[in-house]
Amino acid sequence: MTRPTRHPKFGTYYLRTRVPRDLVERIKGRSIRVPVGERIVSVKVGETVKVSLGTKDAAEAKQRTAAALEALGCIWEAERSGPAKLTNKQIQTLAGVFYRGLAEGFEDEPGSSAIWQRVLTANKVAGDGEILGRFGIGDDVRNSAKRRAMEERFGDITDALLDREGLRVDRESRDRLLVALKDASDQAASKLKRNADGDYRPDPDAERFPQVPRGGVADKARGKASVTITALFDKWKARKERQGASPRSARRWEPVIRQFVGFLGHDDAARVTTDDIIAWREKLYEEGRVSVDTFRKTNRAALNSVFALGVDLRLLPDNPVKLVKGEKSRRVRLRDRGFSDDEARKILKAATTAHEHENAGRTSPWTLRARRWVPWLCAYSGARITEMTQLRREDVARVEDVDCIRITPEAGSVKNGEFRLVPLHPHMIEQGFLEFVRGAKAGPLFYDPTRKGADPAQRQSNALGTWVRSDAVGVTDPNVQPNHGWRHRFKNVASRAGISDRTANHITGHAQGNEGNRYGDAEVPTMWEAIKRLPRYEV
Repeated sequence: MTRPTRHPKFGTYYLRTRVPRDLVERIKGRSIRVPVGERIVSVKVGETVKVSLGTKDAAEAKQRTAAALEALGCIWEAERSGPAKLTNKQIQTLAGVFYRGLAEGFEDEPGSSAIWQRVLTANKVAGDGEILGRFGIGDDVRNSAKRRAMEERFGDITDALLDREGLRVDRESRDRLLVALKDASDQAASKLKRNADGDYRPDPDAERFPQVPRGGVADKARGKASVTITALFDKWKARKERQGASPRSARRWEPVIRQFVGFLGHDDAARVTTDDIIAWREKLYEEGRVSVDTFRKTNRAALNSVFALGVDLRLLPDNPVKLVKGEKSRRVRLRDRGFSDDEARKILKAATTAHEHENAGRTSPWTLRARRWVPWLCAYSGARITEMTQLRREDVARVEDVDCIRITPEAGSVKNGEFRLVPLHPHMIEQGFLEFVRGAKAGPLFYDPTRKGADPAQRQSNALGTWVRSDAVGVTDPNVQPNHGWRHRFKNVASRAGISDRTANHITGHAQGNEGNRYGDAEVPTMWEAIKRLPRYEV
């Protein structure tokens, strides 16, 4: 999921997102219009689209990014669908949008009536085949053909309205829309001229324009059959971004969507049937490319969310995925899901001596820091591995006279979207973790924030899992997860130490087992007393 990026020098956020691969050659070099707050910004397309978001506020930048991505998704969809042919009603609907924006936008302070008389004159000149500048007042007159005159006068407005709807239209539709915009401009200017003279009686013809339908003009202009699976996925990503959801699902699901489109041989969402999805599922099973659990949790989940959104937006009549069974495997457990005492000691001993390993000189200092501290943090907190690899210097703080780590969505993905405080075990402090933090720069502790690529905290988590499996550590049992094993082990250790389930769940960020336990916040002193009861790891 594309996120806003802050300019390192000026502090202003900007959006940079890749143009879909199937569209790059077609639209590279073309200018498109992207909404940024209350403005529409013209941007030249390359292999990426880059635009300043015009704000230094992170929350505002996130909202503007979501709106821009949704608009870009409409533009990509329109490019794939080809030029649309507008009906007369759709043309008048767009003209009505322009009329209302002009008539209502200047109603309170219309200025002098002479201004609106000049607008009427300029419109007439363009309609007669002459040019009086783009929509404005008092430009020089230049002779030209009627089409050019109308384009010069109303072309920018036409582009803005079409971009707003994510539409590309044929030449005939555009010419008819230009005329409709001239008529709407005449009507609005006449109304504002009366307002300027003190006459505020309602425009008797204001209701002649159709209202914009719920799904927008673009919905029916393109037709439901032209809705693409890829465009629906882009809409789904934009919606999730707007909701503040983690971008990880989008990154995990994007190759699934591409794979499904490749299997179909087309990208038309309306043509997809339940039989298509079943055939794809069976092919993946036969080729051994997915397990039944992976198909249910990833492949089916991705398609179901995308097609459900299509139904919600009234772009599709139904969801073909809902009748596809999501099978569950019958797993045989051969051991505990948490690390054994021996496995835990192996990992923590290797972590303590990570800087002394023979390959340490060829290993990134960020990776060495992660190997040194992240396993210990997980061992004494039961945190998810990525909650630790995304930890920042500012997330280590003293709260109520207790040294704590703060697990927060500000640093990256947190499964339940809620921050929590976890006291540091005394053994962590004795080992020098606080000195390490104080000596670090502000920002991430365990990954290089300047390194390009998606989700560096997750990448570091994956690297730690690989390291645990390596000869340097030697935890190779495939029946225990190389990172998540800490989370299971913590609950076992906490239970043996007499820590209540409620307190243990607060520490690990697990959902409480019953409704009553969901009431009340986790108190740092209570968790601190619990953490101190955890036995030390001696390695």
